[in-house]
Amino acid sequence: MRVAVLNNYPAGRGWRALRRIKRSLKTLGATPIVIDPSRALDGGFDAYLLTGTSPAMGGPPPRIKEELLFVRRADAPVLGICFGLHLIAQAFGARLVKMPSRRVGFKELRIRSANPLLDGLDGALVWENHKVRVADEALTGSSLEVLASCPDNPVEVVQVRGRRVFGVQFHPERHDEARRGGLVVLSNFLSLA
Repeated sequence: MRVAVLNNYPAGRGWRALRRIKRSLKTLGATPIVIDPSRALDGGFDAYLLTGTSPAMGGPPPRIKEELLFVRRADAPVLGICFGLHLIAQAFGARLVKMPSRRVGFKELRIRSANPLLDGLDGALVWENHKVRVADEALTGSSLEVLASCPDNPVEVVQVRGRRVFGVQFHPERHDEARRGGLVVLSNFLSLA
């Protein structure tokens, strides 16, 4: 299975996250191919993963319009990680809000709605590192279905209603033997492709 990894990190940044993403996908039997987001509309992949981005650089990536268009049109499964979730939320009309402080570390995932993406994950610990989140109004009246939350974040995992487009606020590439929730999410996502 060929998985396009849309790299939202500025040049020279995010290499550790990209390495973890590729390693995790390879462990699960997929072939990850890192591409510039502007190539997503070209198609040709079984699934797409939208990466996070580096907060130190500030501002949106240069090809955000193309990526938003891709998210709206995608036929293959899409998983947005952190900033990738933010792109999906914005593409479907949800607002983002700044949090009072950065969330860093493992947090407990709470399933709100059963979904194959989250099979086996209620109570799992997942890695967070962000200062922006999807606004609470995504909980009602939007094309996003909220699938999971964390104790201090009501919008942790979403799916675009009727589509195989998902977003997670956490970083599933950050996992270890004791906290395998991220790897399980990636495995479940690949099974949906």
